[in-house]
Amino acid sequence: MRLGILAAIAVFIAVIFNIQNSFACEQLSGLDDVLHKTEGQALVFGELHGSAQVPELVTQVACTAALNGEKLLVGLEITRDHNPAFQKFMAADTKAEARQIAEQDLATFWAKTKDGRSSEAIFDLMMDIWSLKHHGHDVALLGFRASANIDIEKIKSEGTDWIYRAEYDFLTQNLSEYDRVIALVGNFHPVKWNAYNDGSIAAFWSEGDKGTSWACFSGQECGVNDVDASRNWEKVKDGPIPSIAFADFVPPGYVGYFVVPSTTASKPFKP
Repeated sequence: MRLGILAAIAVFIAVIFNIQNSFACEQLSGLDDVLHKTEGQALVFGELHGSAQVPELVTQVACTAALNGEKLLVGLEITRDHNPAFQKFMAADTKAEARQIAEQDLATFWAKTKDGRSSEAIFDLMMDIWSLKHHGHDVALLGFRASANIDIEKIKSEGTDWIYRAEYDFLTQNLSEYDRVIALVGNFHPVKWNAYNDGSIAAFWSEGDKGTSWACFSGQECGVNDVDASRNWEKVKDGPIPSIAFADFVPPGYVGYFVVPSTTASKPFKP
């Protein structure tokens, strides 16, 4: 009888262990070094919105950090007025419930935002972050952009720099609550943050071969667009892909780059 009880306890422990560790992470070359050297910093990925590959890479980074035992915040370039919906989404008990919340409580975002910030790949990233939380990891998901209720008169008088500063402040202020903050942004944002970045943010520039992305350009309809090979493609193409590394040939505001394969467009998510 005693052996039967011990065996049952062993099975229970094994089941719990498997639940906690059943979310496997794909390996990303160079990531362990980057995670080690950016402890205490917000890890930011600057991209041209609208590809399938970059959100997928961010999932790999978040997965590895979470499985390392880090308390993690993942930030998306979505306005902060949607954060109550994100918190409700992350608290969902089942995948079906999480999907329903994402579709219904973020319906305004999906309907109004037609560029790559609302892509199917972003939705998949959200579901992956929820899965990490569901598997027992200490992970949060929030939007970091300024509120949708932007003061137009303030923009007229002060420009848009205060919006970028508000993003920077939100990400860096959360460093005191989380072991790591990871954010996916348009590639211009870290350039703007560079004026006041005190080392709290470590940003990585997107490199890759020519491909396609879903984008919205002024005066044109949103759609699939061709993307040229990145500016430093010739320097990085012979290295491991995908990968991440520090470098000094990246734009101001960046400390390194990440490489993805040829990008493919990810269309807007439709609930």
